Amino acid sequence: MNYFSKLKPLNEWWIGLIYIGNGVLLLIAAIFGYWEFYLKFIGLLIFIVGIINVIISFRMGNYAYLAGALHYFIIALMCFFVTGDNKALVVILLGCFCFTLFWNISLLISKKTKWRKREVLELAAYPVDDKKNGFTARPKPTGSAEYSKNAILEFARFLSKNLIAIPYIEKDKVALVITKNRLSHLLNLKNDYSDETYILFDFKGNVTVNITKLTIFNTKKHCHLIN
Repeated sequence: MNYFSKLKPLNEWWIGLIYIGNGVLLLIAAIFGYWEFYLKFIGLLIFIVGIINVIISFRMGNYAYLAGALHYFIIALMCFFVTGDNKALVVILLGCFCFTLFWNISLLISKKTKWRKREVLELAAYPVDDKKNGFTARPKPTGSAEYSKNAILEFARFLSKNLIAIPYIEKDKVALVITKNRLSHLLNLKNDYSDETYILFDFKGNVTVNITKLTIFNTKKHCHLIN
């Protein structure tokens, strides 16, 4: 069965920058002997990553992310104390590291910490025929539906817990945002979702959809999800 992706390919160039930056710091530490500074600096960065995982866990209601946060905290502590004289503490941290590593691998295999943005959009786009210049104005009202306020709030919590969409719960509506700029929304660096892909449910039963061109269009073919 031939399968063609209708989404733009992932562009995660920043991961390469992280590896390059770490390589440069490692080289400087090796040349000038700044190993203790290097380890503590890396430990501080990893500790910040752990805090970010805690924020994501409580923001999304996905507590599997706390396992990742614990793993990062242990690595950070190892970076701070590996050059010290307390060998017993290092051994304990190493044991905790191995435990949390296997724990996180099991969560990764079970996909409990996997963001499902691409899966959802691919499934939605799969039965849609490709069109050239088929893009329409957004946001687009799609009609009304029958649902209660509690039902849509429960639905939002379900999508949040399963890392499908980031919910914005407002006074008279709920927006379910699917975006590649997750951190900016999760850390409250960006509260405006008007330029993101989202489905908006107001408490009167009206449903509105906004699908961004950059999210949906592939570099070779053009398609959209809603006519």
